[in-house]
Amino acid sequence: MRWPFSNLTARGYSSLSTNTRRINTRLLFTIFKWIVLAILAGITAFFIVCRVDTHMRIYVRFWLSPRKPVVVEPLSDEGACFRDLAPKYQQGYATHSINMMPGYRMQDDTCYGYASTLKKPRHRMGNNDTVIYFHTTWSSADNNNNPTFGETQLATLRSFVATQDPATTRLIVWIDEKDQRLLDESPYWKEAAEHTDRIWYEIDNTTEDTFIAFKALSTYGGVWFNMDTLFVRDLEPLLVGNDWISQATCYTSVEGNPFSGSSMMYFTKDSPYICELENAVNETSNQLSLADLGQLYYRVYVRILRNGYKPWAIIPWCYFEPSQCTKSLRFKSPFASSTTPFSDHWLDSIFAYHYHDTPPSTPSGAIYESLNNKYKDAVEW
Repeated sequence: MRWPFSNLTARGYSSLSTNTRRINTRLLFTIFKWIVLAILAGITAFFIVCRVDTHMRIYVRFWLSPRKPVVVEPLSDEGACFRDLAPKYQQGYATHSINMMPGYRMQDDTCYGYASTLKKPRHRMGNNDTVIYFHTTWSSADNNNNPTFGETQLATLRSFVATQDPATTRLIVWIDEKDQRLLDESPYWKEAAEHTDRIWYEIDNTTEDTFIAFKALSTYGGVWFNMDTLFVRDLEPLLVGNDWISQATCYTSVEGNPFSGSSMMYFTKDSPYICELENAVNETSNQLSLADLGQLYYRVYVRILRNGYKPWAIIPWCYFEPSQCTKSLRFKSPFASSTTPFSDHWLDSIFAYHYHDTPPSTPSGAIYESLNNKYKDAVEW
């Protein structure tokens, strides 16, 4: 039995309930919309006010990949390289007056600031007739698009002559025999050879640049550097104390392998470190590629340290690698059309610029032209 108006009443309550649900849904949507807008506004304001430099590392949890126990790797040949060491390789040079590295992590532009404080010593270390050899290598196979010795390579040679002490420094360019004719016929090589006797080439048919570097340093000692380098000022402040290898990027200032991609190193010819590195290469049966070189350096560095000897020094990244850091701290490519106030301010503080991009066929750029013009004024060729 139905009461009168029962259907009407039910329809009224149903309509009221539906309207209430619609209002609640609309209210929740409005609240959600304003929350989303507030979050987006906050994120936008954050990026307007703050600068973010990201460099992330991802690690597997220890419970999935537990740490391996520390293994003290013995020195090669029962420590033959470290027998009868001179005092300088146990405690450093007692008479050196330049500290090449600060005792703290260099953030912001403090790396450049510290580099600028390293000046040429008043009194030369060692004998006045001591020659410091610089070494690099050139191969026509390095650049398939332009296999000739060209204008950028000449700029590298010119930068050496213009910035390094003419009385005590010499540069040897190591080449393969198959490249001798190309080098002799290059007008750029001829130009350098006609104007200076501080540069010459030597032929070595070693198949890897890695082995040429070790052979050159164990024979002559000195500085090994990548040909894609423009010297900015005299390296003498870095050659009066410890043997060293350069840090490749600023990102390894906290953790990681500082030698992965290193472009420059300095060892004396009787250095136990270069001896140990050569032995480490021989242990690999010469199956070492350039990509593995950073790992070799790090492995030998740790090996020396864990056996109780002072290892070589690590030169901070900005001395030679000013482009290898966060956007706020790096220099533009030397071949870029413009510079920044940051690089203009700190360019004279670095020792050399190792560039990583392929130079154009006709090299130009703000930093490149600024440095090259200084070189030409200094050497007059």
